[in-house]
Amino acid sequence: MKAIHRKATFLFLPFAFGFFMFFVFPFFSTIYYALINSTVNTQFVGMENFYNVLTNKYFLLALKNTFVFTLTAVPLLVFLAYIFSSSLLYFLNTKTWFIRLAFFIPIIFPSASLVLFWKVFFEDYIMLPVYLLFIWKNLGYHIILYLVNMTRIPGEYEEAAKLEGAGYIAYHYFVVFPLSLPITFFVVVMSIVQSFRIFKDVFVVHGVYPNERLYFIQNYINNKFMKLSYPDLSAGTIVFVMLLIILFAILFYIGKFMYRRVYH
Repeated sequence: MKAIHRKATFLFLPFAFGFFMFFVFPFFSTIYYALINSTVNTQFVGMENFYNVLTNKYFLLALKNTFVFTLTAVPLLVFLAYIFSSSLLYFLNTKTWFIRLAFFIPIIFPSASLVLFWKVFFEDYIMLPVYLLFIWKNLGYHIILYLVNMTRIPGEYEEAAKLEGAGYIAYHYFVVFPLSLPITFFVVVMSIVQSFRIFKDVFVVHGVYPNERLYFIQNYINNKFMKLSYPDLSAGTIVFVMLLIILFAILFYIGKFMYRRVYH
């Protein structure tokens, strides 16, 4: 037994080392930088950096744009993923594997080769290509997730619903959607994470200082990093992370509440 414990400890050490170096140490370093004047003058300033960040118009603009995009693009993506997967369930389930692969390719396709196309043809509608690119890259992946979940729903449920006189919409509203709540919660969380990655596509086209409507929180953090303004960068990062924690806590509460309503 002791030999097994030693082997387990030995195997755990690389993970523990990486976790400490890339997560724990940077986390406490960020808190440290957020509480000092600068990297040269390490005078403790308390909450001054947080006040400067929360009163900075560019940080507030970036925060607003980021959450507006996330709170509009994510519900649209999840809705389309569910509608497409439920509508194309039979088609996708009976065709060969490359049909499913075609839905998965966009998420691994290098978007840098496409963003210039969006800029040329949608220059007058600057937000439209951002939404289209986000949905195009992630829709297929979420369709596959929903498809896998829906194929696991016993066929007897649909037969029973038809015997009770339920139509297509009623069957999905009262049976399929409630049984898809766990995967829906996962899709929502993944979509939120993916919405923050749209920054790199916007950065390729519009650079460091894009149009005000495309100025996301990553732009603010990146610009502060380039200027070596580590205190402001750290304070802004902590504020953003705290808001994300609150957002995900609300989502987990809603998900837990809906799960209890359906399964209990």
